[in-house]
Amino acid sequence: MSYSNSIILMVTGPISVISSAIIICMILRSRAKLSICYHRIMFGMSVTDIILSSGLSLSCLPAPTGTPHAWKAVGNRSTCKAQGLFIMFGMIAATTYFLSLQIYYFCMIQSQTSTQTIRQNVEPYLHITPILVGLIAAIVPLVTNSINPGSRGYCWAQDFPLHCSYQNIACIRGETTNSQRIFLLLVPMVVNILIVCIMMWKIYAAVRKQDSASNNFQSSIRRSSRNDRAQGENTICARRGTSFMTQEELHSAQYQRSRKARQRILQYFVGYFITYFFLFMDTILHNIESIDNLLEILTMIFYPLGGFFNLIVFVLPAVQKIQEQDEDLCLCRVLVLAIVSYTSPSNEEAQASRHERGAPSTARALGNPSNIEDRVTTDSSIDRIESDQASSEQ
Repeated sequence: MSYSNSIILMVTGPISVISSAIIICMILRSRAKLSICYHRIMFGMSVTDIILSSGLSLSCLPAPTGTPHAWKAVGNRSTCKAQGLFIMFGMIAATTYFLSLQIYYFCMIQSQTSTQTIRQNVEPYLHITPILVGLIAAIVPLVTNSINPGSRGYCWAQDFPLHCSYQNIACIRGETTNSQRIFLLLVPMVVNILIVCIMMWKIYAAVRKQDSASNNFQSSIRRSSRNDRAQGENTICARRGTSFMTQEELHSAQYQRSRKARQRILQYFVGYFITYFFLFMDTILHNIESIDNLLEILTMIFYPLGGFFNLIVFVLPAVQKIQEQDEDLCLCRVLVLAIVSYTSPSNEEAQASRHERGAPSTARALGNPSNIEDRVTTDSSIDRIESDQASSEQ
């Protein structure tokens, strides 16, 4: 690995580590902590990114002393194996955790799954799957003695001597690394990317369907004055004891929150795309000499920055809220305030909580046979409710 590429990794890797660590600190300092699904998934994403970025940020240093193509290699076989274990685990676990986050939003937006159902029936697999596939990708090369310094200097699944499997040279270690990289890294990442793209389209289509349903619903509300009067009378009766939402308010709240949830997962998707695009292109086009060096540099810049992009999206709602309150604050101060003052995944707090708690009685008051409370779903409102419930239990 060249001097410049090593320096790039030693800069971008620690940036991602620090960013993911900030997310973890924000979660643990918040009122909700790890009591809500969104925080638990982001916690898992951040931990796996720290593992990956830590391995990458060391660049060539853990490689055994005297390794060719490794700038300033000062390690040994043990440090090389440790770095390769971190990188192999993080490469698959981190990207699979993003898929878990997308499944979470998918359940919220399209399937309209209740929080309790997600927590009991879905969430365990959202954590087990990334950890399991990451451990398989890391342990198989380790036990087969296939973790060695690669062409970029850092250690991962690589044959030794370098590229011996492509030449008429007897391999000392890692004879099967080509097939290992295909089945343990390439295939899972390609499948992951395909599923991510498909689910993003499904989420987009679901919100478009809700757009149409919302327009039809609003039209029917305007045409049906008798229903309006009936709903108003029932709502007045229902609100004598406490505060409830009308059917129109419930529908509007669910619609608006679904759009916000789509915008949120789209922001995470953009960060995911930037992180893995150049790595994917470099893997496919690495034999084209005219662009190989450029793609390698872009990969070294963007691939280790996954945690940094996650932090931007994670803190963005708090930043927007602070900017709305005081437009004169500079961006750096706004970012610091957003990180320090983070308390929950949403600023809709009491309103969302009251709306959700009032949904069951409102459904009965309106005589609606469907379960309206399960339809009022979003990353912000649901997480806010989970947080309130967890706080009350404590």
